[in-house]
Amino acid sequence: MNNNKSLSRELSLISLGLIKEDLDFKLSKYQIEQIVESALDSLINHCREELDNCESELENASQKILDSELQEGFDSSLSNVREDLKSL
Repeated sequence: MNNNKSLSRELSLISLGLIKEDLDFKLSKYQIEQIVESALDSLINHCREELDNCESELENASQKILDSELQEGFDSSLSNVREDLKSL
């Protein structure tokens, strides 16, 4: 329910920004549809950009985890080799 209110609020604010500041005019149904469609397009593009940013951050985090796991494996194998050399 709160998501619907938030979405409605965002669309209203975007739509208001698209309306020209002429106080003595009336909007036709077609003009209102265009304004709402433009507002939706803006919101969708913003969401896509945010998702792209999240995707990039997830890829970076995944790579860091992989690098960390590889480093841990390398460190433990060096330790094993050292122990084997000491026992000789």
